[in-house]
Amino acid sequence: MTILPGAFPETVTEPVRELLEEFYRLSNAASSHTPHDKDEQRFVSLFTPDGVYEFAGKKQVGHDAILAFREQLFANVEHRDHPLVKVYTFGANDLELLALGQVVYQEPGEEPHLEEWAGRYSIVPGPAGKLLFTHVQIILNPHHPNEK
Repeated sequence: MTILPGAFPETVTEPVRELLEEFYRLSNAASSHTPHDKDEQRFVSLFTPDGVYEFAGKKQVGHDAILAFREQLFANVEHRDHPLVKVYTFGANDLELLALGQVVYQEPGEEPHLEEWAGRYSIVPGPAGKLLFTHVQIILNPHHPNEK
């Protein structure tokens, strides 16, 4: 994933930044057709067992539901990249975030598409202090086919 210079404010700690970087690295890899790069199990492990993943108005709860949804959603997407443009904190610390970005994706036989997106992330310390998502909500351009 491309992270634009200045995307993270100074108030975002290194562990939170690393979690977001891993989230989008794995999210981009979901469109890879090589098992080494595509690691959906690792992606869902970034969530609490009852974590919520909302994408384009579709809500999934728990590892199994998130895994099944993502495998279906990205089955025909040949390429994706999520440049992260800006991250904002809200609340008492950096465990509640908002982000703005872009996604370039390509489906078979089509030209690449560029869309803007926004994300909201709720993070908690998990076992052994490892940070995990409790809720991720990704909002796409309302004209995107998955938003209809």
